[in-house]
Amino acid sequence: MSRGVNKVILVSPWQMADLYRYGMSIHEIHGITDVALSTIRFRLSKLQILRSVGDGVRNAASKGRLGGGFRGKNRFFTKEHRNAITTSLIKRGEETAKGFSKKPNGYVEITRGSNKGRLQHRVLMESALKRKLQNDEHVHHIDGNKSNNDISNLQLMSASEHLSQHAKENYPSRKRGANGTWN
Repeated sequence: MSRGVNKVILVSPWQMADLYRYGMSIHEIHGITDVALSTIRFRLSKLQILRSVGDGVRNAASKGRLGGGFRGKNRFFTKEHRNAITTSLIKRGEETAKGFSKKPNGYVEITRGSNKGRLQHRVLMESALKRKLQNDEHVHHIDGNKSNNDISNLQLMSASEHLSQHAKENYPSRKRGANGTWN
């Protein structure tokens, strides 16, 4: 469509402002005038009469024109319908989800089941110990590969032992000075 051709009604900014003040929305004015939405919004903004989002939603609701189908409305489902939705979501998850996700920091996180959101190496160590890990217990990857969660590659350490181990690995030539501080 060419610009400015086949307009239904040619209106001035003042006429648009009057239509807007009398309750029409920007979309309704666009439907009548075929002026671009951004142009209408710009003109109304220049006149400083734009409604707030809340006022616009209330205006649309009063006319029964709330978009998005059920947006803003309460929906009630029967128990059978809710169970069907849950069952289908679980089925889809079983068909498509891997159950594990490699995080940007290199660790493997469990994404399904009772351990969802937990790191795999901690869950494996708990399983081997047959107890939950305490807050001050860390699981160390012996070979340094955070995604190698073979139980033979995992070592249980206290938090201080773990930090000390990594300090030795990261700074092998680090020595204490005469006054006891690290060089």
